[in-house]
Amino acid sequence: MTVLVTAIAVITVKEKRFENTFENNENIKIRAIVKSYAEEKTYGNEVIVEANNRKYILDIPKSVSMQYGDIVEIEGKYQSIISYKNSGVFNYKESLKKENIYGKIKLTKYKKVGKKKSIYNYFVDIKHEIKEKIANSFNRQTSSIMVALLLGDKGDIDNKIKEYIQENGLSHLLAISGMHISCLILIFQKLLDFISEDNRQKKIAIILILTIFGLIIGFVASAMRAIIMAILAITAKLFYRKNNYLIDISIASLLILFYNPYYLVDSGFQLSFVATIGIIYFFPRLNKFKFKNKFVKYFFEIFLVTISVVITIFPLTIYFLQLILNKKNEKPTINLELINHQDFTNTFINGKASGGNESQYNSIFNKNNQINIYNSSPSSLKSIGNNILN
Repeated sequence: MTVLVTAIAVITVKEKRFENTFENNENIKIRAIVKSYAEEKTYGNEVIVEANNRKYILDIPKSVSMQYGDIVEIEGKYQSIISYKNSGVFNYKESLKKENIYGKIKLTKYKKVGKKKSIYNYFVDIKHEIKEKIANSFNRQTSSIMVALLLGDKGDIDNKIKEYIQENGLSHLLAISGMHISCLILIFQKLLDFISEDNRQKKIAIILILTIFGLIIGFVASAMRAIIMAILAITAKLFYRKNNYLIDISIASLLILFYNPYYLVDSGFQLSFVATIGIIYFFPRLNKFKFKNKFVKYFFEIFLVTISVVITIFPLTIYFLQLILNKKNEKPTINLELINHQDFTNTFINGKASGGNESQYNSIFNKNNQINIYNSSPSSLKSIGNNILN
């Protein structure tokens, strides 16, 4: 309860900070640290930069090279995050708040002034190298799915595939959680059996491996929950203590919410913790049957675990299902409050609306989260632009 109250209090304070930022379309100059590698977009590249404990999405030309840890002086135009007002539609602005991202900056001028070095940079570089090797070995669609499965990074998955996975209830397959961590532990336990017979050494090695893996994939709620609980369980065995899973999950939630209180309203955090609590509470109470056949017993226990999860996540599932249904049935409107007229003119009237590839054109604006009009032709988009500007 203390953790929840503290998280809510911190979120309330941070909400005020989000309000007290730059004005939309304000020309700004800041010194920032680059906190991500460039992500390729149709219109250019994006990097995350941080200044004064606030993160921003920086739009840069493809010709500009910025590396993780670069210290840069930036001049550009600040752009507030556009958020749809339709109920049930994915809220881009609220999603970015979970990552402490306050807005976007359209780069006009920059200068590299240094490089911030830290141990964490090394793990970020490892993740980037793994992503590049996978991308170079497979086509984009396959590589994006593999990166999601191995590293928990779903940023490169096509929006249509994301929606298909979500609508069919398969999102958990791409979220690194208990199943992935259990497989990782099992694999390294078997490998370590060939190296050492000392169980204590193997447990310490697995704790180190899980810690390194956590640093590489980043602080994803479901993954960190599983990693922290696994480390606590292994540590208990290391010191010959009885493990208490409820204490483990309480410590995991405390550490994750301390790192980022906004995880409290994150669907991945909620589903992961509620499902785990369901297994901890219901499975021992349901598992009262005794079977002589080990094969039957194994699959019956899997069935009971599934039932335990379903019982606890059912209310959340209904809630999230309602959001998905609302999203499919409602056509979003344009939020005109934050659209810059000059950018709107350049993009709609002089850009691909005047005769480019329609599917690519529509996809640009979905990714950029500036507009989302279904079944719109270039001519209708141009008409919308003219009507707004007139």
